[in-house]
Amino acid sequence: MRVITNGQVPNGATVSKIDRDPLNTDDHNLHLFHNIEDFNRANQDLNKILSELIKKGFINFSKKTGLYDFAKQFKEFIQGKEIIEVIYSGRNIDLNNNKELEELKKQITTATNKIRGVFKRKRTGSTDTHDPQQLSFTPKRGYRGIMERIIQRQLQPGEEVHHIDHDHSNNKDENLFLCTSQQHHTYIHKLLNRLTTVLIRKGLISFKRRKNTYEPSKELSEIMMQRQILETHKSKRLERETRGKLENPTITVPERQQVPISSLVKE
Repeated sequence: MRVITNGQVPNGATVSKIDRDPLNTDDHNLHLFHNIEDFNRANQDLNKILSELIKKGFINFSKKTGLYDFAKQFKEFIQGKEIIEVIYSGRNIDLNNNKELEELKKQITTATNKIRGVFKRKRTGSTDTHDPQQLSFTPKRGYRGIMERIIQRQLQPGEEVHHIDHDHSNNKDENLFLCTSQQHHTYIHKLLNRLTTVLIRKGLISFKRRKNTYEPSKELSEIMMQRQILETHKSKRLERETRGKLENPTITVPERQQVPISSLVKE
């Protein structure tokens, strides 16, 4: 990656791959961040876009398998888009025929199978909640404590908790997923990165080099604006902000209708 500025990267600078594909070493796919703050800010901007896509149901997560995937209708829409060949070429990103992706999914599923039965579910499919006072130990604070309450035991060494919607302020039971190890957690993030790669290569998320930031395309922004955040992904902070807006008489919050993606795509 250190092929910029005559083979040397300035002290404090970081070289990153725009499309998040570790095997894409094309010069056009590399960007030099002059300081770690700009690099972290770009990642935060990208994570915000992914978080909104998850919260609005464009990217789904299965607790049964531990896998992320595009929603069916959104997936069909993405597959109809052309790859920006000038920038991203030579790497197969076909979601239906990708050996690397399938192998990654198998690794995640294998790790996830080890924790089946940890979540006790009601017939409705929702996660049971338990009274912390009935436990034989004191749960930790924060999201790790919430997970211990869900599984009714202490977290074992190496076990990690994954925030499904990428929002670490959303510690609802439905948004937390138990990983058997750091490697299991890493696999899940790698899979989400593969989906991110697709969105970037298809031009739905673009990287602005001058601003050092990621932004959704106009088309993707319009699609996301038509969808409300799913109730299961609403954090307490978001609920407070929404409630505050509704209680303020000087602010009106128009209701957005659920519009099929197909109707938003120009032929």
